[in-house]
Amino acid sequence: MKNTIVIHKDWLIPTDEMSDAEYREYMDAIFAYAFEGKRPEDRSLRMLLRLVFQHIDNYEAKYDKSVQQRKEAAQKRWERYRKGHGLDATGDATAYDTIRDNANNTVTDTVTDTVTGVPVELGTDKEKTPNGAKKKVAAATAAPVALKEESKAKRFTRPSVEEVRAYCSERGNSVNAEAFVDFYESKGWKVGNSPMKDWRASVRTWEKRDGRGARKTTTAGGTTLGVGEWIDEQGNRLYGSGKRVPLNAPPRPGADYYWSKESNSWIAGV
Repeated sequence: MKNTIVIHKDWLIPTDEMSDAEYREYMDAIFAYAFEGKRPEDRSLRMLLRLVFQHIDNYEAKYDKSVQQRKEAAQKRWERYRKGHGLDATGDATAYDTIRDNANNTVTDTVTDTVTGVPVELGTDKEKTPNGAKKKVAAATAAPVALKEESKAKRFTRPSVEEVRAYCSERGNSVNAEAFVDFYESKGWKVGNSPMKDWRASVRTWEKRDGRGARKTTTAGGTTLGVGEWIDEQGNRLYGSGKRVPLNAPPRPGADYYWSKESNSWIAGV
């Protein structure tokens, strides 16, 4: 006997007007027949379940036939393997010992080779020997691994405000990192209706959209701009999130420097 059963929706139609006790008795009778082969003593219940029992019998017969086909196919493959490798009749056949009567409760037209894991058709000449199948298994298992690794490599990671600010500083644009992150957080990090793949590309798009990219690398007086500085369209010298700097100020030494009006110089700090 099997250890599973599929309940069909049609079997439950007679239970619509049953009481809880009658419903339990009805279902218990189905399970008792499916797993133990016992029929209910009540004649009216037996009559009610006659078609259900017939369905279970048909499925059981099909299941048993499938199990037998699996055994025969496995033995056939083993014989081919034994002859192909010069093994005598006492050769090791333990690879097929795992095929049991209850090996698989699903009735299909194929079985899986217990040595190679390759599906083969039952009762046909299309069954593959372990030698020929191993190469196919290697190729089949390698492909999903490669795809998985590629998927990991391309997985999008949401940037922090600091990461965006550092990238904008590196490019010398006037994109507000906080506004950028807040905007895409509110959209679920989607571009249109599609998930974002590269936030750096979106930063570059913001540069072009509103003219927030760096326009000049020197001031009107010829002073070379420093890290994260740019000249906007109005001729203002800016850095960071848009803070102004005198046009004649020396170049900003690094991304962690800010302009101090009190000392009229760049000061290291956050």
